[in-house]
Amino acid sequence: ARTPDADTELIYALRLALKGCVAAATVDDLNRLAGGRPEAAERLADVALAVPTPAAAEFLLGHLERTHFASARAGEFARHAVLQLPVGRFAAIESLVRSLARASATQQLALAEGLAAVSLLPGRTLPAGVATWMRRTLVGSFVHPDTTLARRAIDAVKALSFPEKNAPLRKIILNSTATRSVRLSAVRAVALDDEGVTALITVMTRASDPGALRRAAVEQLTTTGGGEAARAAIAATLPSVQSDLALAMATGLAKNEEGASEIIALVAAGR
Repeated sequence: ARTPDADTELIYALRLALKGCVAAATVDDLNRLAGGRPEAAERLADVALAVPTPAAAEFLLGHLERTHFASARAGEFARHAVLQLPVGRFAAIESLVRSLARASATQQLALAEGLAAVSLLPGRTLPAGVATWMRRTLVGSFVHPDTTLARRAIDAVKALSFPEKNAPLRKIILNSTATRSVRLSAVRAVALDDEGVTALITVMTRASDPGALRRAAVEQLTTTGGGEAARAAIAATLPSVQSDLALAMATGLAKNEEGASEIIALVAAGR
């Protein structure tokens, strides 16, 4: 019998009960519950997204392979699977990546995000081919026309250190026609090497750029550490900007002794 769609309380109770079953089940148990029925397997996969166990991860991997990523939630299934997969089963991710070759950009990004999160965990090293695919997919998504996807990709690389991300991020930062929210994400994700610092200084000093973007550049330069060049640029720009940006600059400079000295020098000079 089918549960009435209008009975939300019963549906919620049944989902909780099913979640408990999935959490306690082995991979074989889950496959038996699915029983070769596509609808049942999809329902179990949906519940497995809320279950952080290796068995749930293995079931999701198998489900993705059997369905050839046909599910609308295939990307989410893949992301959860790689997050919960034991280190000894990482080789299975290579097969998963190959299966995603014709999947949508949304599904590929979801897996790449999951891989990025996994790569940051202690003791978890992705296979070389998988890591290359992850980086390529994330960087390629920076310019996706859907700004939500572009921001997700940029946010995913923020904590990752690989040189291929930086030139595309700097290009976005400096592109005055790019969406502001995407540029903000890029400001927060770019590496503060010499070229990154230069890009942020350019935005910070460019009066035509939005105030929120300029403040974000100041925050990155003073929190993450833009060095002497950043301090000098902030001190030179501070006297000529509006009060909210000036406050952000002064607050940023005051975070360390060298910056505080710049503020004192400005005050002493009557600027």
